[in-house]
Amino acid sequence: SLFIAFTIQMFSLLYKQVATQMNNNENYRTETEYEDSFVTKILVFEIFNCFGACFFTAFFKEWVFDTCYSNSCVADLRILLYAIIIVRVAKTSVLLAITYVRELWRRSGEKNDGATTSGSSRNPLQNRSRTDEVQSLNYDAEDDLQFISEVHREPYAGTFHDFADAYNQFSYICLFSVVMPLLAIISLGENLLKVRLDAFKLCSLSRRPHVEQAEDAGYWTEITGLMQYLGIYMSMAIFTIAESSLDQYSSLIRVIIFLTTSQLLVFYSMWVESHYPETPSYIRDVIARNKYIEEKFAKEYEDQDMNAAGDANRIKGNLDDTIDVDALNLYDLRKGVTVSEETYAQMEKLESARRDLLRELKLVKDNLQEIYKTERFNETTGVGETKHGLSLGRLNLKVVELQGMLDEELLALGPSALFKIRVSVKATKPGAPNPVPNAPTLQDTTLFSLSPEGTVAINQSLGPFAPVKTIDAEIVFDILNMTPIGQEKPTEASVAFASLPLRDLEDQNQHDKILPFKVRQVSGLLKLSKLARLYCSLTFQYSKVIPVRNKVYLLQDRLQGIERELARLKAGK
Repeated sequence: SLFIAFTIQMFSLLYKQVATQMNNNENYRTETEYEDSFVTKILVFEIFNCFGACFFTAFFKEWVFDTCYSNSCVADLRILLYAIIIVRVAKTSVLLAITYVRELWRRSGEKNDGATTSGSSRNPLQNRSRTDEVQSLNYDAEDDLQFISEVHREPYAGTFHDFADAYNQFSYICLFSVVMPLLAIISLGENLLKVRLDAFKLCSLSRRPHVEQAEDAGYWTEITGLMQYLGIYMSMAIFTIAESSLDQYSSLIRVIIFLTTSQLLVFYSMWVESHYPETPSYIRDVIARNKYIEEKFAKEYEDQDMNAAGDANRIKGNLDDTIDVDALNLYDLRKGVTVSEETYAQMEKLESARRDLLRELKLVKDNLQEIYKTERFNETTGVGETKHGLSLGRLNLKVVELQGMLDEELLALGPSALFKIRVSVKATKPGAPNPVPNAPTLQDTTLFSLSPEGTVAINQSLGPFAPVKTIDAEIVFDILNMTPIGQEKPTEASVAFASLPLRDLEDQNQHDKILPFKVRQVSGLLKLSKLARLYCSLTFQYSKVIPVRNKVYLLQDRLQGIERELARLKAGK
């Protein structure tokens, strides 16, 4: 029995993967069609996989093997059901344990990476680079850490498999409770355990799912209603055919008893269902009121009853009254505060903006999760890296023009002096390694000489400089003297330089900069030039994570603002 129960759960897991791939390849137009087809595939397979062994044990085992435990195949069926329940609980626990171990493994890997790169246990968000717009937000580091940790977790698989598992359990109860009366109570205990296990998995091991509205449970409602009637026929078949209590009757009499009693029970069930509706009358009144409010305020439906103003019970929304809620809406019924049509329209507008933001936020988070599959952001260096540790920093620049090159130190070199600009990336921290280990092929401009006006048009792109391993570096523009001395090569001595920190480019947008030069005097001291300027265009790209993550922060901030405004309006403030 344990082996059969194990194979049932194993084949269920395998077929879910096969059914998912088949359904994806069928390319349905709507989500409803996709899910209905998926439910049909799972249902047909599970009927044979989960219940085939039970049917065989109850009705055919004695005929095929001519033996049953204690001369009753019903006892064999009861043992099989116990085994199935044990394996179901074990499967849920094992899958949860595997997910938990994988999460611990991922967290330990992150800690090891952090210790290797920084050698400290500081908050990884302490030196996080953000744009000025994001820095103005009121976000706590703990909130950011929680969101970033969720990005790396496994995605929530959705509610489909939970529905399928609950349906299988419900089917066992409907079909085989006559054999095992404790099955419902045991299933209740299983559900209480699964509630805690699933809650732990959803809150601690999975990404936070995006909330999506649904009209109802869909196809599951129909097949669940069908299963209650199949349970009647199955129970009567086990009682009249599989059980030995009616062995004194002939097969024909037992079939007649089965058909008669099962039909009577089906008719009784249909009578109960028709006379005792699923939705109580007071709930139907509340739904009708809400529908009326929607028609009146959203669709501008006018109430013709002008005598309702004097009915205090109606104004308070008494559930026993007829539907009449003049000048009221859902929040009035709850708080007893009259809301104007203008305020109601404002709330509708905010609700619509909130739904749009939630959809946009889901898309941005999905994009961030895809980026995290190929990139990890090194909080110590401030630069993104591939999964193999290759830095993604890349600097592109264009030297446009020199202006104001009229300092006496530069003019003293003569009009025939030749110069060029050499660009390099240097570390700003003492003892730090070279930010760009491999210098690019094109890091020098062409030779130029100074004009009497002190203006030189260059318009030359240099670089790219890659990989740039840290954002704590600066770009240095050196003007080198390339005038040959006699027959000797030029000394390439630096006569002036300008610099720009990479952090000034951390928003990863293109920047047009005007940089002042520092001129080297004859004495070797540096003097800040009042005239010499370098016009250049620069772009530093170092991570795909940062801009998308900052957009998430901005959207969350806007969402919180809308929710605070909605709460204020609902409270009548």
